[in-house]
Amino acid sequence: MNCASTHGWLFLAVFLVPTSFAHADWVKYAANYDGTYYFDPTRIRKTGKLQLVWELDDRILPVVFTKERRGGTAVLDFFFSSAKNLYALNCESGMYAIVSQVLHQEQMGAGTVVYSYDKNEKDWEFKAAPPRSMIEDLLGRVCAPASAKGKAK
Repeated sequence: MNCASTHGWLFLAVFLVPTSFAHADWVKYAANYDGTYYFDPTRIRKTGKLQLVWELDDRILPVVFTKERRGGTAVLDFFFSSAKNLYALNCESGMYAIVSQVLHQEQMGAGTVVYSYDKNEKDWEFKAAPPRSMIEDLLGRVCAPASAKGKAK
């Protein structure tokens, strides 16, 4: 993968794309007892073997988030009602990594940002999608033939 072009694109994806989330074309792809899950098929970007896609987790009830430092002492403790995640998906291997995350106080990515982070490409941790999980559904949707992308379940 060409690091210079990947980092340039990643800068745009992480810093410029989130400013237009209010106009995102969120498409529902799954729901469960925790909430409803959306992705934006208009913002899927291919870079090498990876597909970069924004996903929105809209929670039914607020979730408490505790960020801990080494030693177990809590340094952040807050509630969020929705999360926007930038995933790097490898359609060949079925692996995924969370590249960026933005947590919001209100549903559908609205309200105050209570926490966010971006990972450098060298720090991306790829994992296998658990069977019957939301991320497996997202991989199936994003990695499906173009005719199937964007259709609600």
